[in-house]
Amino acid sequence: MRLKATADTDPALFEVKFLEEERRALGDEVFKREYLGIPSGGQASPFTWELYQRATHIQVPLVPAGPGFGPPPPPPAMPIPNPFQDRKLGKLSGAIR
Repeated sequence: MRLKATADTDPALFEVKFLEEERRALGDEVFKREYLGIPSGGQASPFTWELYQRATHIQVPLVPAGPGFGPPPPPPAMPIPNPFQDRKLGKLSGAIR
C-alpha cells in the first residue's frame, strides 16, 4: 500500500496563493522537498559519501576472536530420577516374555 500526502493534494489545506509564495521564497528545489516530498540533488540524503563508505567498510580484526566471543558453554547434564524405579512388575510381566 502506498500513501501520498502532499501540500497540493487537498486544496483546503493550503491556498494556491500561499503555495506559490512559498515556491518563490524557498526556490523550486527546497519547495519540492518540503511541500511535495520529492528529494533532489544533495538534499536526497543527510549522509555524505565518506560516512557511507566508513559504515560499509569491513574491517578485519588484528587479533583473532578469543573464547570470550563464542557462545556460552552448555550447562552440565543433570540426572533425572526415574519415577518408576521402585515399581514391582506384576502378573503381566511374565506374559510379555
